Amino acid sequence: MPGAPPPFDPGAYPRTYRLRKGWRILAIATGAGFVVGGGEILAAAIRWRAGAGGDRLGLGAAAVALAAFGGALLVDTLRSRVVLTAEAIEDHGLHRTIRARREEIAGRRLVRSGRTPTLVLEKRDPGARPFRLLLAVNVDAAFEAWLGTIPDLDAASPRPARR
Repeated sequence: MPGAPPPFDPGAYPRTYRLRKGWRILAIATGAGFVVGGGEILAAAIRWRAGAGGDRLGLGAAAVALAAFGGALLVDTLRSRVVLTAEAIEDHGLHRTIRARREEIAGRRLVRSGRTPTLVLEKRDPGARPFRLLLAVNVDAAFEAWLGTIPDLDAASPRPARR
């Protein structure tokens, strides 16, 4: 996060951040493709003549699995969000919400691999898993201000983040 962050104002929170438009479109199109493809394969398995050979049940099960995966991707995309409060950051997904309280965080790192960086919040407890967030959301001044209160471990020591 280059430059000095804006001042932190606890009254500016909570704030909700959704996936960027491009990420959302890609995930929705991919999920819909899996649902439609799974449905088409299932329809073919149902129409398949009994004497034609092959594993009709296996094909049907694979089709249902593809469609279920696509449906889960669609729901996850529509539900995904990052919520910042004055005290914590939360990553909401399909089956889980991961939360890191401000007092648990020792510092932050930015891991760049590919086009979208990952924010890694290292915990004070050395045995705790770091909070990892793919920065596929549109950040604003309030997001930058919130992060600006967390020590920048990249600036302190440029070592790679824990996996």
